[in-house]
Amino acid sequence: MVTAYFDNDHPLADRFRTHIRSASFPCVGAKSALASGQMDFVIARDIASAWDDLRVLPALGETVSRYRSDRALFRTLVVLFEGPDDLDEPTFEGLLWERIQSLTDKDSWLGYAPDPTISTDPDDPHFSLSFAGEAFFVVGIHPGASRPARRFPIPGLIFNLHDQFTVLREQGRYEKIRSAILSRDEALAGDINPAMAKPAKPANIAVGRSRTTGPAPSSERKHRPLPDSLNSDTLTIAPRTGTAFVVKAGQTLTVIDPTGGQVADLLAYSQEDIGEVLSSGRTLDYASRLYLTTGDPLYSNRSRVMLDIVADTVGRHDFLLTPCSKDTFRIIYGDTDPHRGCFGNLAEALAPYGIVPDAIPTAFNCFMNVPVDGATGTFTVEPPLSKAGDRISFLAKMDLIVGLTACSALQSNGGSFKPISYCIEG
Repeated sequence: MVTAYFDNDHPLADRFRTHIRSASFPCVGAKSALASGQMDFVIARDIASAWDDLRVLPALGETVSRYRSDRALFRTLVVLFEGPDDLDEPTFEGLLWERIQSLTDKDSWLGYAPDPTISTDPDDPHFSLSFAGEAFFVVGIHPGASRPARRFPIPGLIFNLHDQFTVLREQGRYEKIRSAILSRDEALAGDINPAMAKPAKPANIAVGRSRTTGPAPSSERKHRPLPDSLNSDTLTIAPRTGTAFVVKAGQTLTVIDPTGGQVADLLAYSQEDIGEVLSSGRTLDYASRLYLTTGDPLYSNRSRVMLDIVADTVGRHDFLLTPCSKDTFRIIYGDTDPHRGCFGNLAEALAPYGIVPDAIPTAFNCFMNVPVDGATGTFTVEPPLSKAGDRISFLAKMDLIVGLTACSALQSNGGSFKPISYCIEG
């Protein structure tokens, strides 16, 4: 079944399926995964970039969820990168570990604890990778791989659940499958893959490298993931909370919906004079439309451009509704003990900058979906159109104080509360 998490209909996914179906391809496990419909795909941009990490992680979470509901063999997630296609072996292995490090960092930010059956210490013989609470064995593929079985026109990472090795052992099938793979790989390459020359317990396997021989390169040792290593510029706002920060002129702020279907309220104030604030009225007046996207400037109450939208993967954002508050939940939902909402979260986050609650205007609602009837002017609040990893990027045109939330209104977010991530570049 195809969901929003996967890119199973992408041409590159079809290309990889053809590669797996080749008679010479040695891994019978991959062939079984494909034949049984247990192989899913994410197509990412660049293995050297963290841009799609927050699309990969939800796909890993969905892979784990499906496996836990049905321990069917051989469930696999294939992440294919559109480039680069000219990597040598050491460069690829360094980038492989950078991606794994970045994914591990973000996995912990999303609240996942490592699989308790493995060690997260790279020097421990039982060290392994863990995502969404489950141990994984990761295989790298790329055009310059010395092992033919690991050679593919573009780079990729193949995530296999460790527990499947345990199931195979329990069924008495592990050694038979391993021997078949070794024999087929030797026929293809002319020798046995040294990484598989000796039987390995599932807990001892972390990454399947594409080298023919030799020790792990220094880049691999350097980038082995540690759950408490926070080396990414991407930050995450927990559900129903908010934050505030400074964005300097010329910097790009990217707001990311990491799991899909979540609204973010965004405010901006001039750092030089907090009396100059993002204006819904000025922006909509000058844009002459309700929904804003790439190419649209966001104006202040003094008709100066504060932010330019420079990238957008959704195309549905608006200034239509004010930040939800205790009164919102009391009046609209009838809550007797209402949450303080985005308004309260913004008020707390902006207070250190000298911004008082009465200075909080209508926010720019990232990812919000409010269709308006053209004849009557009535509107409804519908679930956001954003999928996991969707984002909108703003170029700051002046030094700004920015307030940002993971929206607290149930109706605005499709019935559940989820995090929002953001990063500042430049």
